[in-house]
Amino acid sequence: MKDYQKLKEIIQEANPKIMELKFGCELMTDRQKEVIIDGQATSNGNTWKWWTDTGKKFYDDQIKNNQVYHGSLIGDGVWFKILGKPIHLADVLMAIEKKNPDIMIDVSGRFLLNEQPAPLCQECSWNLKDDNLDNQSDEIKLFLINILI
Repeated sequence: MKDYQKLKEIIQEANPKIMELKFGCELMTDRQKEVIIDGQATSNGNTWKWWTDTGKKFYDDQIKNNQVYHGSLIGDGVWFKILGKPIHLADVLMAIEKKNPDIMIDVSGRFLLNEQPAPLCQECSWNLKDDNLDNQSDEIKLFLINILI
C-alpha cells in the first residue's frame, strides 16, 4: 500500500518508545523475523542486553543506524533491522493529536471531528478487538495516511 511505511514512521516519531529494544520489539533480517522476549542475562561470563524468541542474544553496544548486530564479532554475524513494537491505537492517537488535535475517536472505533456525530470515514473504524495497525482494514489505513501524511 502506497505510503504505508511512511505512515508507520510518522506514528513511530510521535511515540519513540515503539522503537525501543524491549519486550515485543520486532527485528528483521532479509530472511527471518525475531521478537525480543527478555533482557539482561548472563551466560558464560557474557552479559547480554536482549534475547529473542529463537534464542539470539544481543549486546547493547551493537546498535547502529536503526539496526542491531547479532554475532560474536563484527563481520561474522548478521545485522537485524529494528522494526519496533506493533503500533496500537494509543500510538495512532498520539500522532493524530500532534497533526490535528480536533480529531477524536468514539467508543466504536470511529474517527470524529470536534464531537460531530457523523464519522470522518463512513466506511471504516478501528478494529478494537485487534489493536494492531498492521491488522486493520485497508480503509482505515488509507484514512490514516490521508490525515497524517
